[in-house]
Amino acid sequence: DAFLTSGDEGKLLEALKDAGVDPAVAGAQVSGPITYAKQKGLELVALAPEVEDRKIVREQGLQNLDQQRRGSYVMDAQGFIDLTQDPKFKLYTEKSMMKNYVPLNESDSAAN
Repeated sequence: DAFLTSGDEGKLLEALKDAGVDPAVAGAQVSGPITYAKQKGLELVALAPEVEDRKIVREQGLQNLDQQRRGSYVMDAQGFIDLTQDPKFKLYTEKSMMKNYVPLNESDSAAN
């Protein structure tokens, strides 16, 4: 949102820093693609969830995100929650989705 509302890459990098993203990672992952998109006249589409929504889900679980917000990310939220309880899905999650998981702080874990 910081970039889309202002077009200022510096504001985007500052917002990422405020959200806890390592400045070196933000610079490497953001500056190149944004510069390329600007040069080519391409529109940018935000693909990540809102920072506050991610925080709620990481700390309290998807079921604690209000229904309207959940609906903007997952069409069938209850179906998704149910799917995550299947042992086969848990194995897939552990081996594929969580292999690069990095905790945000000492109280954060893959379990939450």
